[in-house]
Amino acid sequence: MTYKYLFIFVEGKDDKEFFERIIKPKLNIKYDTIQIVEYSNLSDKKINELIKSINSYADYIFITDNDNCPCITTRKEKDNTQYQQLNISNIIVSVEVIEGWYLSGLNKEGIKKLRMDNDLLKRASFKPDKITKENFIRLQKPFFDSIIDFRQEILHLFDFETAKQNNASFKYFVDKYIA
Repeated sequence: MTYKYLFIFVEGKDDKEFFERIIKPKLNIKYDTIQIVEYSNLSDKKINELIKSINSYADYIFITDNDNCPCITTRKEKDNTQYQQLNISNIIVSVEVIEGWYLSGLNKEGIKKLRMDNDLLKRASFKPDKITKENFIRLQKPFFDSIIDFRQEILHLFDFETAKQNNASFKYFVDKYIA
């Protein structure tokens, strides 16, 4: 049997926390070892060197926020230009930001427990794949000590099936790598 190794490149610590808690347990079925790499503090040269070396022995996924690019293709092309060793098919764009993936996993009970049922989430126009970091932060209630505590509680309440229904980019990721 072949030993399977996966690297998941994520922008920062919030992305890493999400992937550690929500995604990694689902991928452990397919991979023997999963390494999550925060790339925001690495140089472009270091990222390119790492991807080049990984290509010879492991799979990888490169997660990026859309960050207001006009479309997913443009975002992927931008990353592919910045990191020449990156295969464009390995790029996943979390539309619009990773916080949308966090919120997409809240079902009605989770929203109620977080006392967000009368806020942004109740509006008919709310879509987790359109949330901004600023709007995400505004959803935090004063009874949370910090945004970190708020994120932790969301992950504790996260419902995988609800997330697939609420966020197209999350569903795309799941269909491509987990399903």
